[in-house]
Amino acid sequence: LDGSRLVLVPPEEDLPGRRPFLAGRFEVTNAQWDAFLAAQGRPPRRRPPDLPAVDLDHDEARAYAAWAGGRLPSTLEWLHLATWHTTDDRTVREAANFKGEEDGHAGVAPVGSCAADRSRWGARDVFGNVREWV
Repeated sequence: LDGSRLVLVPPEEDLPGRRPFLAGRFEVTNAQWDAFLAAQGRPPRRRPPDLPAVDLDHDEARAYAAWAGGRLPSTLEWLHLATWHTTDDRTVREAANFKGEEDGHAGVAPVGSCAADRSRWGARDVFGNVREWV
C-alpha cells in the first residue's frame, strides 16, 4: 500500500513458538507519511521527502503501520531484526549514522543512505539515524 520494500525475518532459534515476520527494509519516509496523511484527509507536513518521518507518537506509528497493511514489531522482534551483520570488525558506531557532519549529513540522513548500517536480515538504518517504534 505504501510502497515499502520488506524483509523476511526468520524465527529466532532460541525462542520456541516464534514465527517469521515481515519488516520494512527502510525507515518510513516523509513522502510515505504524507501519503498516509492525505488518505486521512489531513494536510501534508511538507518535510524533505527522502528523510525519515520523525516526531510521531506511538499511536500515530501504529495507525500508519495498520494503514500500510502491517503492524509495529514487538520488542523481541525488533531486537532479533536488528541483529548486527558485518563481515569485518567495524563497530556499530562506525557503520551507523552517528557521526554528525562527518558522514555528509548535519543531522538525520536520507533513508537508506548509510549502506553499511544493515541488519543481518537486510533491514537498513537500524543502528542509527532516528529512533524506531516497537
